[in-house]
Amino acid sequence: MKKALMMMFAFIMALGANLALASSRTDAMSADPNVVEDYDLIFTFPNKVLEYKNTSDFRLGSLTGGNATQDDWSGVLDGKHEAVGVVGLYLHRPMGILQNWNGKAYNAVLSTAFNDFGFDTFHGAVNGLDNGVINDPTPLFELFWGKSFSSLDLGVKVNYASNSQKNTIDNTTPADTRVYTDKVSALGLQAGVGLKNLGPFSQANFSAGIEIGSIDLEQTDTVTNTFAASLKNDSVNDINVNALLQHDMGENDNLRVFANAEFGTFGIKIADAGSPNGDSVAAKTTSDNINVGLGCNHKVNDGAGLVSAGLKLNVASAKDTASGVLNGVADTADFADLTEETRSSILIPAFLSTEAKVASWLTLRAGASYYLFGTGTRKDTYTGGSQELKNSVGGNVSFNTGFGINWKNWELDTVLDTNVLENNIGSVQPGRGLLFGGNTLTVASADLRYKF
Repeated sequence: MKKALMMMFAFIMALGANLALASSRTDAMSADPNVVEDYDLIFTFPNKVLEYKNTSDFRLGSLTGGNATQDDWSGVLDGKHEAVGVVGLYLHRPMGILQNWNGKAYNAVLSTAFNDFGFDTFHGAVNGLDNGVINDPTPLFELFWGKSFSSLDLGVKVNYASNSQKNTIDNTTPADTRVYTDKVSALGLQAGVGLKNLGPFSQANFSAGIEIGSIDLEQTDTVTNTFAASLKNDSVNDINVNALLQHDMGENDNLRVFANAEFGTFGIKIADAGSPNGDSVAAKTTSDNINVGLGCNHKVNDGAGLVSAGLKLNVASAKDTASGVLNGVADTADFADLTEETRSSILIPAFLSTEAKVASWLTLRAGASYYLFGTGTRKDTYTGGSQELKNSVGGNVSFNTGFGINWKNWELDTVLDTNVLENNIGSVQPGRGLLFGGNTLTVASADLRYKF
């Protein structure tokens, strides 16, 4: 009942007043930024920095327990020098390739391979640094450049991340000194182009990018060399291509079509430097993620409110494999259990969003997403056979809401924690309001921008 009331409130307020000026709002609206035009599109289409120039941007995504080093970042886009174009700098914004390197390195196949190797010292060696964690590279900077040439907009983005650690441990049994070193880095390049009046489309945006990672983890010991091992990258990269097209159907209506494809490879090779046979194991995860979507936007009450809707088809797959040399013999059959795992899924999510400026300084937003269809398959292959598991999703509805505040050149956008908000709605009383009912802050994340 509470969710129904929240959605009814969202649709009513969409018919209310002025369209908001704030841009980073898609989370609060349950919307895809490709449909509801959003500031965050600059990270996919760098040419769009021309549309959001002269802006300082601060992100606070860790307000309800997130990781400040991954969820908080800041940046600025400067377009004051027309001869140069728009230049920008972001600090500490995560790269797509940087997610969960440790989990990717020690996937199910590789973990089984380690067990089949049968020597814990080797497993312990490559897991030694920071209790078995291969550290993700720390995002350092992201550089932007964009310039307009007649009806053509060009944009380029370069980002870099790096992290290195060294740890020395003195052991008593056996009596040796082990030295762990861990060096990881990633470099990314994204280029985008924007066109005006391309056939039936008033706007057309295209982009492509690549991110490349490097891993170098080594362990040495001073006595027997039993614990000596190395872990290095063997093709760590991520490639993406994207398209976003807009067709104007009238002054208050537009149709947006988008597509993107991402192809990733995460491969590593681990060598046992203490083995006389040169034992080693290699693991690789390959993945692809393809989206095709369609959405529309309708301004109501002479632009006073916005109603948006969209859906997309998502097709994704991934495969983990492992092979190696055990006792000097190259043979994947030595891994007596799992030798390959494949995963695939097909999802069709849809969303409906509303937005309205209900006062000169306040904008309210809400939206719902719904899976029209969803199915997933996992197949595990063993030396003696295989098994396949399937699951499905459908009918799962989620709701989001938030608000924006505008004051002079400042814009603050928020996303509310709907679970906490619903609990607070049920316990409103004097001294316990919606935002702080039960002494729990409902704002899950906030974006603060300044236009100069």
